[in-house]
Amino acid sequence: MRDKALATAEELLKQERRMRETPVEIIPLENGCNVKFIFNDLMTLTLYVADTEQAQSVKEKILADPESLYSAVIEQLM
Repeated sequence: MRDKALATAEELLKQERRMRETPVEIIPLENGCNVKFIFNDLMTLTLYVADTEQAQSVKEKILADPESLYSAVIEQLM
C-alpha cells in the first residue's frame, strides 16, 4: 500500500514538473481548437484539432512524454 502511494505521489510530481517545464495550451477557435506545445526554447508546435475533447487528449499525451515527441519530430526532420 505504501509503495503504491509513493509511486502515485512521484507520478503526480513528475506531471506537475512537466506542466511547468513544457506548457501545453488549448486555444479555442470558432471551428475546433489549437493545441500549442512549447518544449523549452527549442521547439514550438501548434496542432489543429476538431474539438476540445481531442485537444485535451492531445495535451495529456504530450505531457505524458514530451521528450519522445520532441525526439520524434527532430528525427523525422533529419
